[in-house]
Amino acid sequence: MIFEGRKKGIKKGILSLVVLSMGLLTACGGSSDSSASSKEGSAAQSIQLSIATHQPGIFYHTTGSAIAGVVSEKHPSINVTVRPYAGTTAWMSLVNNNQVNLGITEAANMRLALEGAGDFQRNANIRALIISGKLKMSGYTVRKDSGINSLSDLKGKRVATGYNGDMIIQSLLNLQLQSVGLTWDDVKKVPVTDVGSGLNALRENRVDAVFTGNPTVGAFLEADDAIGIKALNLGNIAPEQIDQFPKGFREEMDKQIPTLEPVVYKGGFIKEDTVIYEYPVGIATSTHLSEEVGYELVKTLWENYEALHRAFGWFESWTPETMYMENPPVPYHDGAIKFFKEKGLWTDEAEKNHQELLKLTQ
Repeated sequence: MIFEGRKKGIKKGILSLVVLSMGLLTACGGSSDSSASSKEGSAAQSIQLSIATHQPGIFYHTTGSAIAGVVSEKHPSINVTVRPYAGTTAWMSLVNNNQVNLGITEAANMRLALEGAGDFQRNANIRALIISGKLKMSGYTVRKDSGINSLSDLKGKRVATGYNGDMIIQSLLNLQLQSVGLTWDDVKKVPVTDVGSGLNALRENRVDAVFTGNPTVGAFLEADDAIGIKALNLGNIAPEQIDQFPKGFREEMDKQIPTLEPVVYKGGFIKEDTVIYEYPVGIATSTHLSEEVGYELVKTLWENYEALHRAFGWFESWTPETMYMENPPVPYHDGAIKFFKEKGLWTDEAEKNHQELLKLTQ
C-alpha cells in the first residue's frame, strides 16, 4: 500500500496509513513491518502470512513451498512463510482459529473439517481459496520382494496404521482394506505417527505395508531406489478392468472421502499400470483472512500459474481453466468469490451451491 501526501498534510497522511494498515492486519491475521519508500512521503506495507504443510520431503510441503515462493516473489507486499506439521489434522484447527493463515490439503479434508467428521473438530470458519488439479495417491505399498501381490495378501501381515497427523490417510487405508473385504482385525497393526516414520519402518523391515502418497515425490523415489517398492491395486481390480469398478464401492468411496475417484496410473515409482486413487487439492484459509488479501492471493496465483509450473511440475494441472470449481466441498472465501466474479466465472449455480454450503457453517 502506498500513500503519498504533500508536506503540509504529511502527519495526517501517516496517521491514516497506520490506521488502515492495522485494520488490514487484523483482518488477515498476519503481522507486518514497514519500510521507507524511495518516494518522498510514502511507505510500503509488508503483509506476513503463514501456510501449513506436511513435513519436508512430502508432497504437500513441496506444494506449499512452491505457493509461498511464487506469492512472495510476484506480489510486492505479501510474504508467505511455510510451517510444516505432521499432517492436516494437526494444523486445520490452527487455520480455523487464525493461528495459521493458509494450508495446503485435499479438498476432501476441507469438507471433513467443516463438518467435524472423523478426528476433526468442527471448523466452521474454513474457506477455500483455490481448488484444482488431481493428486494421485498410491496408498498401500510394499517391498517388491515381499511376495505380497494384492491387497488380499495383506491378511495376517504387519500393516502400518495410525498416521495421527493426517486423519484422511487412515480413512484411505480403511477403504483399501474394505475394497477386498478385510478389516483391521485381519492384519497385524503397527502404529506409526506419519508418512515418514512409516516409510522408515518399511525400509527397516519392521512392517510389510505402508501408506505412500503421490508416486513422484522424492521420499518415495528414494525408497524405491533403496529397497524397491510397489503399490497394490485398489480393490484387486486389474487396470484393464477399471470400467468395471464396483458401483457400490465407488459410492462408498465418495461417502467416506468426498471427491475420491479410482484411477489407472503409471509414473514415479509405479512402473506399470496400477489402480490407485486421486482427488483434487486446494488452499484452505478461514474467514479471518480479509477479503482484500484473499483476492490478492488468488489473483497472484492465477496470473502467475506458469511460475507455479516451474516451481513444481505437479502444478502443470493448475491453469486458469482448472483453478475454479463451481461446486467446491466448502464455501469459497469472499476474496476468491470477488476474483471469480471479475473473471465472469461466478454463475447462478455457483451462488446456489455457495449458499447451501454456508448453511453447514451455522
